[in-house]
Amino acid sequence: MAAEITNERMDYLRLRLVQFDNMKKLPLPTPHIGCSVVFWPHGDAKEPVAAIVTKQDGPGVVGLRLLRHCSQNNDSSSGIHFKNSPHLAANPNLLKLKNGGCWDYCEGDAPTQKHGKLHLQEIDRNIASVQEELRVEREREIQRRMQEEERQAQLAIAAGTAKSGKGEKQAV
Repeated sequence: MAAEITNERMDYLRLRLVQFDNMKKLPLPTPHIGCSVVFWPHGDAKEPVAAIVTKQDGPGVVGLRLLRHCSQNNDSSSGIHFKNSPHLAANPNLLKLKNGGCWDYCEGDAPTQKHGKLHLQEIDRNIASVQEELRVEREREIQRRMQEEERQAQLAIAAGTAKSGKGEKQAV
């Protein structure tokens, strides 16, 4: 049985596929436009503000219309991450965003399966892209190995020709 064709890039791509599969198990919720949510301006539960989703910026990331106590001071904000987003925990730069505000569902509300749809679609696109990269990288690795084998064969032929040429000269 031939050894599995792999290289460092292919190992990395396979790891990404496993990570995407794990993400599919718990997709980030993205509420529909018009959904009521709670916004925390400083990423904590001290000063909750009622908000309405006005835009879907990406999985778990929304634009909000903040409903402050004074109706003339309603703000709009975009790029607000879900409070339990694994991206916030894993990326120090995004943690600053959490300190700038994050959102969650209102008490008693919960994400529906539809709210995970956007993230699942993005994950599926990413999986397809990585699978295509993996296919192309595998073909490159096969081509590289074939070229290396051909080069080694040519070197062996050249070395054999050089040896046989030396042997003939010595016999004369």
